[in-house]
Amino acid sequence: MKYVILGGVAAGTKAAAKLKRLDRQSEVVIFTKSTDISYAGCGLPYYIGGDIATRDELIVNSPEKYAGLTGAQVQTGCEAVGIDSSAKQVSIRRTDGSSFTENYDKLIIATGAAPFVPPVDGVGLAGAFCVRTPDDAVAIRAYAEQNNCRRRCRRAARQSVSTAAPSRYPSAAQMAAALRKIMTS
Repeated sequence: MKYVILGGVAAGTKAAAKLKRLDRQSEVVIFTKSTDISYAGCGLPYYIGGDIATRDELIVNSPEKYAGLTGAQVQTGCEAVGIDSSAKQVSIRRTDGSSFTENYDKLIIATGAAPFVPPVDGVGLAGAFCVRTPDDAVAIRAYAEQNNCRRRCRRAARQSVSTAAPSRYPSAAQMAAALRKIMTS
């Protein structure tokens, strides 16, 4: 049995691990758009605030480590752009622009969520961010450092960093604490 899983963060990797535990002989392939498959989402505010020094400290498993632990194959930088359910094929496009199709017996779609951004004034301004991935946290920290968002930004709202976090993690309180820490240091 060949399983193809679209999405390689929490749900996709859990499904793959469970499938391989149930049947070590099954072929399980994960395709994910990102380069990261397993990261500490709850650590994002601590990275932004400087308590976690490097982005690498947020990464729990690399694709190679995960494949070694579970036996599931992981292909990063791959986006599903089409599904032909009658032919049991997924069309995949790599970040380099190349495309291919992948056959499957069973398909699991675990592509995750996208943060809801309310239609409020200022949401498109520089310094307004969503927080969901390590790359989001890197962008926020870099923005704060590049724009010298310290005490000066606390007084000038137009230069401050604002974030919107999905309901799961990190919490608004954690983000507020992280932002306060970088703006008062």
